[in-house]
Amino acid sequence: MLKATRRFGVLLCLSAFMAGAGGTGSPLAVSPVYIKLDGPQDHGTLLVANNGETSIGIEVEVVRTAWGPGREVYQPSTDFVLSPPVFRLAGGKSRLLRFRYVGTRTAAENSYRFFVRQIPEEGPPADGTLRFAITLGIPVTVPAMAPHPALKFVEHAGIRGIKNVGNVSLSVKTLGSAGCASELPLGKRLLPEQEHPLAPAPTPAPRECNWLARTDRGDIAISRE
Repeated sequence: MLKATRRFGVLLCLSAFMAGAGGTGSPLAVSPVYIKLDGPQDHGTLLVANNGETSIGIEVEVVRTAWGPGREVYQPSTDFVLSPPVFRLAGGKSRLLRFRYVGTRTAAENSYRFFVRQIPEEGPPADGTLRFAITLGIPVTVPAMAPHPALKFVEHAGIRGIKNVGNVSLSVKTLGSAGCASELPLGKRLLPEQEHPLAPAPTPAPRECNWLARTDRGDIAISRE
C-alpha cells in the first residue's frame, strides 16, 4: 500500500518548456504543464508519466496560491476533487489523473498548484546510491467572473517596479511609451498583487510619460502611485 507523505525531495515549479521537453532529467513527467478552466468548465485531466524503468509511488496535493512578500504563498485547499490522489505507476507507463473543481467562482481569479510528488521509497537503496524524489508544481487557474486587468508603477527604497493591481494574472511582454521612451522587455507573468522590480528602471521616469504594457490581455495603461 502506498503511504502518503508531505516530505519534499527536489521541488520543481516548471515552465512549459522544461516539463514538455523532459528537461529535468526526472522519470516523472506531466502534461499539460498549465491548466486553465475556461468558461463554465469545471473538470479535466492531467497525464502523469513514469519515464523510468522501475515503478514509483505518486501522490497529488492541491494548494491555493497567492502572492505574499516576494514569494508565492501556499494554503491547503479542498476546492478540487482528484481521482486518484495516490497511486503507483510502473516504469514506462502513464495514466490520467481526473480532477473536478468544486470551489466557488468569484469576481477575482483563483490560482492553485497541483503538486505531483514522487513518494520516496522506504529503506536505503540496494546499490548504495543516493535516492531522491521529485515534485512537479502545475499552475492551475480558475478565471475571474468579472476580469479587471490593471497595472501600476511602484517604488520601494528607491527601486522601481511594476505591480499587478487587477484581479487576474497577466503575462507582461514589454513596457513602452510611444514617442517618449524605447520599449523595455519584461517577459514576466504576474499574479494579482505580485510585484516585479524593473532593472534597468524605465528612463525617463514613469511619471514623465504615458506608459503602456503589452500583455496577453492587450495593451494596458500603467498607473502611477
